[in-house]
Amino acid sequence: MKPRERRTYWRQVTRIQLNLQAKYSARIKAVLDKKLKEFIESYKDKSSLNMLELWNDELLEVYKKLYQETFVTFANVQYRRLRDISKQYEKNMGFNAEWTQEVNEWLARYGLNLVSTVSGNFREVILDLINKQIQDGVEQGLGVDVVTNNILRSIREFGDRNSYWAERIARTETMRASNLGHMAGARKHKFVVVKEWIAAKDNRTRRYEKNVFDHWILDGQQREMDEAFFQVGRNGQAANAQQPGDAEAPKEFTINCRCTIAFEPKRDNNGRLIKR
Repeated sequence: MKPRERRTYWRQVTRIQLNLQAKYSARIKAVLDKKLKEFIESYKDKSSLNMLELWNDELLEVYKKLYQETFVTFANVQYRRLRDISKQYEKNMGFNAEWTQEVNEWLARYGLNLVSTVSGNFREVILDLINKQIQDGVEQGLGVDVVTNNILRSIREFGDRNSYWAERIARTETMRASNLGHMAGARKHKFVVVKEWIAAKDNRTRRYEKNVFDHWILDGQQREMDEAFFQVGRNGQAANAQQPGDAEAPKEFTINCRCTIAFEPKRDNNGRLIKR
């Protein structure tokens, strides 16, 4: 694609992603708010720390719905786009059921690990808040009731940031699911295609000046369908990614990423599409 075409494509994809992000950000926030409220209400009996692990089950259910809807949506987007490029106007061959099965298999492999990471991060933050208030209480000679109230106040203040956490999670996972869907849609075509990385290219895009990795310089790079995009970070860490958001890539490479992927049919020396 030419630079202008990549920008147009990125905007079209992002509009769909933003609608899905808003939908699932609200659902993720509802889970976080519910569990944090339960934690606060039961904290005094000291039995609530394990409740944080229950986030896995409820978040996983939201993740499943997010991935299923986003994956199938973008698999259809990419399939129709390549169908139109190749001028093969056959109807959708009933691939939605296959794509749902494919994303369910992906979730069985990666879903719980992704959700556990979110749950673990929340648990660590809350434990840090608790430990800080206990330490401050000891240093200041505060009573147990005062320390407990300070702990609960800190946790409630932390809960005010649930919207930020939910938006961040929804953004990352919608991006990841949409690019998995793009890959699935491209694989259904009978023509050989190459994949192309498309970065957001604005002041929020990963750059080496501020981040471990740089997505700006990946913009426009092409790879064969089964060939990974590759980059070495500033700290020497390598990232191999089949598409933006690849679960096998380092988290510094994927979290909050807004990149997408497109596909172009390959042609022979006579300009004809190459069949698989």
